Amino acid sequence: MIKIYDTDTITEIIIKINECEDNEIILDFPFNHPILHNYIFLKMIKAKAWNKRVTIITNDLISRNIWKPLWINYSIIKDKDFFEEKKLSTNLLKHNYTFFEYLIFEIKKLFRKINNWVFWLETVKQIKYKSKYYKVKKWWPIFLFFWLLVSIWMLLFIFYFAVSKTYVEITPEINIKTKAKNITFKEHLETEEKIIQDIDTVKLKKITTKINLDSIYKTTWIDYNNTSRAKWTVIFVNELREKQYLRPKTRILSRKWILYETTDWVNIPNATRNWSWVLIPWQVEANIIAQIYDEKWEFTWARWNLTEKDTFIIPWLKFNQDKIYAKTKWPITWWDNNYTNVISEDDLKNAYEIFTKQLKSEALKKVKSILKEENKINNVSYEILWVENIINYHDKVINTIWDLKVWDKVDKFKLNWSIELTTYTYNKESVILSLKKLIKSNLLEWTEKLMFINDKSIRFSSIISREDEPVLTIKATTEIEVWIAYDFDNSANAYIQKLKSIISWLEINEATNILLNETKISNVQITNSPFFLKNVTKKIDNIIFKINKN
Repeated sequence: MIKIYDTDTITEIIIKINECEDNEIILDFPFNHPILHNYIFLKMIKAKAWNKRVTIITNDLISRNIWKPLWINYSIIKDKDFFEEKKLSTNLLKHNYTFFEYLIFEIKKLFRKINNWVFWLETVKQIKYKSKYYKVKKWWPIFLFFWLLVSIWMLLFIFYFAVSKTYVEITPEINIKTKAKNITFKEHLETEEKIIQDIDTVKLKKITTKINLDSIYKTTWIDYNNTSRAKWTVIFVNELREKQYLRPKTRILSRKWILYETTDWVNIPNATRNWSWVLIPWQVEANIIAQIYDEKWEFTWARWNLTEKDTFIIPWLKFNQDKIYAKTKWPITWWDNNYTNVISEDDLKNAYEIFTKQLKSEALKKVKSILKEENKINNVSYEILWVENIINYHDKVINTIWDLKVWDKVDKFKLNWSIELTTYTYNKESVILSLKKLIKSNLLEWTEKLMFINDKSIRFSSIISREDEPVLTIKATTEIEVWIAYDFDNSANAYIQKLKSIISWLEINEATNILLNETKISNVQITNSPFFLKNVTKKIDNIIFKINKN
């Protein structure tokens, strides 16, 4: 085994691997060592080991997902301080006496015998009993010492061979498997007095509910024909030596991102120079009209108002935007946010689509609420049978409170809708009972143990057959996830007997590492009775395996 320290780098670890001559390389890493979380370094370690088996021993549970793609074996152990703390806290044996209680009991019994011997000897001395048995008083220390040895030997025999036990608490590796079974779901009519069913047939219960909703929607379209736009006169400036021609609808942009466009052609003569050779730009007045949306595609309205210091650029010019521009002649101050909304065809279409989804969602939510309440009252577990076309919507009525038409001038409109939902539910407990029978019958006897059934994982993978008349009958492949582990509770298993013989009489830490190398074991904790024993008991029958179910 190669011990890895916190300060060891990847270079030092590779040197240790090269110096190791064993056929199997075991690396004992400390907790949270940075190399355990580095895929490249672990790949380098695997490459340097070549064809040798690499096993990492650590208590870092998170990093083992990184080792699996590299085919590196791992052995998860808990911190040694944890085991020491656990031993100290277990100060009572699982038998009638603790070690110290039994020792005190034996010492008291010994002192009582000594006291009886002394009293008897004093009595003999007083009556001056002179017989051949009187010589016994000279041998009482030898008898006392012999009895003490016998008591100690009996104490050791009882605790080390007779009552010593080792408890191996195992957290097994869990295999999640999917079990499937064909189950028939059949509608049960209320008029039928009794329905004959076997464990592979589950009855369906029809449930119907109706819901009414109304909602108010705002119109998003604006009547542009009846909406006034700002019109004004600006001054175009040309500081270039060439004439400039701007066609109608040429866009100009203010500093507030408000877009305007020219109404006519704008011809701007070239700039000139005076007698001092100073550039004199040419200026031309022109009419502009504002666009309803600005450059960020937002409504402008009152933001049309401008001061006389505002300037405009021509956004489509790639060069000379500072040489050809416009500026206000007078301020614009009287525009407000008055505009008219109208209903567009898109407004009605979007309202229908959005509210149809909301209506179906609310109807389904109501069905689930009804089921939850009934399950609570009747102590059952009915759920919707989630297969294709099991939920049907009927009698969908869409009413408008106002008699609306496209292009009507309104700010908002109200819709009132109603819908009826029909679906089928089944008793979840009946399905689980049917699947449990299948799962238990398929378990390998003395080998596999059922740990957990995930009742939330029930799904219907395929529909084998479906009949809607005279009653709804569906035969579906029903699947569920189960957690299966090795059956370590069965002490008669040959595999468990083999593990017991391997760890017998080993130190607890060594036995723990050996068990953690087994693929069927995720974690293990070994405790002894009495607690002061450092090794696993030698008697195989006193090694008790049990599964940690927490």
